[in-house]
Amino acid sequence: IPLTVSSLLRAFRYRIGLTWLLTLCETVLIAIVPLFIGFAIDGLLPENTGALFQSVIIMAALIVVSFARRAYDTRVFGTIRVEVGKAQAARARDQPVSILNARLGMGREIVDFMENDLPLVMAALIQLIVSIIVLFSFGPMLAIAGIIAVVAMLLTYAPFHQNFYRLNGHLNYHMERQVGILVTR
Repeated sequence: IPLTVSSLLRAFRYRIGLTWLLTLCETVLIAIVPLFIGFAIDGLLPENTGALFQSVIIMAALIVVSFARRAYDTRVFGTIRVEVGKAQAARARDQPVSILNARLGMGREIVDFMENDLPLVMAALIQLIVSIIVLFSFGPMLAIAGIIAVVAMLLTYAPFHQNFYRLNGHLNYHMERQVGILVTR
C-alpha cells in the first residue's frame, strides 16, 4: 500500500474524521463570534444583557472545543506518525539508516500536511462560506463582489499549481539523492 494522503485517510478514517469534525465546530464558532459580538453591542445599547451572555456562551464553547481538538489532534497524529514510521522502516529494512531517516522525514511531511494544512483549508472554506452569507445579508452586491474576488484569486493560483506540486517532488527527489551521495561518501 502506498503511503499517500488518501491511504492514510482510509486507514485512520474515524480518528481523522473526529478531528475534522472538531475542526469544523471550532471554525464555525470562530466564524460566528463577530456576529454575536455585534448582537451583544446592539443589546447593550438598550441595556439588554441577554445577547452578551450568548456571546459569553459562544466564547466558552470555542475555548472548550479548541482545547479538545488540539489535545485529540496531538494523540491522533502522533499515532499516525508512529504507524507511518513503522511502515517505512519495514519497507526499507535493507536500506542504510541515512536513507531511512530521509524517507521518515518525507513521511512526516504527509502527516504534517494532514494535521496542519488540511484543517486550515477546511477553516478557510467555512469562513469563506459564512462571509459570503453575511455579506449577502447586508446586500447581494457585496456577496457577488466577494465571490468575484475569490474567483480572481483561484484563477491567479491555478496556472501555478502544477509547478508547486512538481517543485515539491523535485525537492524530495534531491533529498533522497543527497542522502545517497552522503552514504557513498
